[in-house]
Amino acid sequence: MVRAFQAIRDYWWIPVFAIGSILLWAIFNRKPGTTPLSQTKAELEAIDAKREARSVRLELGAEAAKKHVRDKYQAALEELTVKQAEQAKGLEDDPERLAQLLERATRK
Repeated sequence: MVRAFQAIRDYWWIPVFAIGSILLWAIFNRKPGTTPLSQTKAELEAIDAKREARSVRLELGAEAAKKHVRDKYQAALEELTVKQAEQAKGLEDDPERLAQLLERATRK
């Protein structure tokens, strides 16, 4: 028991150094856009895009809403990955979900 206390007394700096290194890495290794506030903002923008597409669909009809979404997110449609492009192709009939997908794709 005495040897254990002596080992702790002599080598206390090793766990302190390890924990400090992990904390510094966790604090300073953040990627842009990964804070909870920015993630919440991105999700609110996606919800707003869905709401806007729904209001256009209700006012002008489904075809006008599809055209509105395609025109607004034309640049995002061109930069989609293969997997996202397949999802977008499946959502062509639902402009609200397509707008939400494209808004999320522009944030990443």
